[in-house]
Amino acid sequence: MLKQSIGAALLLLAAQAYSAEITVTTTEDISKDDKECSLREAIHYINLGLPKEGYQGCGGENASAIILLTDNKTYVLNQHVEIKKSLTLKSVSGEDIEFASRDRVPGLQNATVKMSGKDNLFRVMSGEDLVIANFKEVNLEGCGQASCADQGGLIFNKGRVNFEHTKLFKGAANKGGAIYNYGIFNDVEMGLVEIKYSLIQDNNAANGAVLYSEYPSFSLTNSVIRNNTTTSTNSASVFSAKI
Repeated sequence: MLKQSIGAALLLLAAQAYSAEITVTTTEDISKDDKECSLREAIHYINLGLPKEGYQGCGGENASAIILLTDNKTYVLNQHVEIKKSLTLKSVSGEDIEFASRDRVPGLQNATVKMSGKDNLFRVMSGEDLVIANFKEVNLEGCGQASCADQGGLIFNKGRVNFEHTKLFKGAANKGGAIYNYGIFNDVEMGLVEIKYSLIQDNNAANGAVLYSEYPSFSLTNSVIRNNTTTSTNSASVFSAKI
């Protein structure tokens, strides 16, 4: 029994040693073949399937689909990024980028991803495989204009998106000020949104300032919804088109 326990522990250590997260090294929205890894490049590298040779300064052999941002920094996007493979995006301490400080209070030191143009930030695009996108301790800031996109001021979701200790703010759209949740694709229910321990604030839309969902496939728990504006009298901040 002891030998089996030691063997399991060694396997776990080996997995940790040979799996490397992708560290974003610039706050700018760049895509060029250099030693810097931008958020856009990191996501595109995952979309490519994590090739062992890396991609434009991101990843390499044994890379994992976990993208690390640095606490309290703001990462700018000029236009949306499509997410076509499952991934996790999270903030970690800048003092020790590989191992987050145990003294961190979740949600208080988040990195921020901000839209500088007139667009949403991310579009989760499932294809043959279901795409799951996890956002942990990351703030998502919209364009701050009257309208950022027609569907989903921050996120257009055709997959599974999970938010934990996040802040979703300043998104604007016709449908889904913060999030637009897609319904059925090829007879399969695609969209699912789960939000917990988060703040959704200052988003606006004609329909569903916080969330517009084609089907009621969403969950909001232990979260705060504040100062979101829905202009249509027939809608609500959280709106499902079908019951």
